[in-house]
Amino acid sequence: MMKKTAIIAVVLFLLTSCGDGIPQAGKDFANRYYPDMEILLCDTSDDDGGCEIRLTGDVEIELDAQGQWESVEDPGGVPAEIVPAAIKKYVADNYMGRTIVKIEHETYGYKVELYGKTKMKFDKQGNFLGLEYKIIEI
Repeated sequence: MMKKTAIIAVVLFLLTSCGDGIPQAGKDFANRYYPDMEILLCDTSDDDGGCEIRLTGDVEIELDAQGQWESVEDPGGVPAEIVPAAIKKYVADNYMGRTIVKIEHETYGYKVELYGKTKMKFDKQGNFLGLEYKIIEI
């Protein structure tokens, strides 16, 4: 019982230590897509007013000043709901069984990283633009 109380106290401290620094949209994003994970850290020192949130499970979310996600990295796979349908289809058709572990908003569209370090670029409509980096499997 004491251990559980101590864990709850630590989690509450962490939430209150970064609580008001996280835009409500960021809290909503974390609660919607990662309801079972705890916020471990948030860094609001971003020059453009955004913040970076780290959750349990090595999940990292970068938010812009309005609280919209700029980047989501999850070693278990980013939430499928945030990946545009055209990108999901391209990955499923060309990299069957590979998981998207990172997605970033870029000025041209999206940068996506698959498990295994394959990185690719897509335009704003989700059309494939090319590979950025690919690990060759032997």
